[in-house]
Amino acid sequence: MPEEREYDLFISDGQLRYIHDDALTDLLKGLGPIHTRRASHVEFTSGLSESALREAARQFSIPDCHTVKELQHLLPQKWWADLGPSHGPVLGPFDKHQQAIDAELVWLKEHNLQSQSANRVT
Repeated sequence: MPEEREYDLFISDGQLRYIHDDALTDLLKGLGPIHTRRASHVEFTSGLSESALREAARQFSIPDCHTVKELQHLLPQKWWADLGPSHGPVLGPFDKHQQAIDAELVWLKEHNLQSQSANRVT
């Protein structure tokens, strides 16, 4: 018997929103075309975009006059969840990759999937 899984699905403005999962995507293919967009990035300090580096630097009160390379060395060498693509914050730093992913998922479920007019599908 297949394993039962639970997913967070929201319908907003006629669109179904969910955090990507291959099994769920396969189930939803029959509903029509699926359009995917990136909602966030989980990166190590050296992989952060310039805008994410600058936001992370503000969290540590590092002046904005530094270059990207300088910021990469001034910030803790750890994991970050950059929610910029969803107009969200940069979360972190985290010691472990999975901690950043967990924080990313919590934020996305609380802020990005839902809107004022969203209805949860259970």
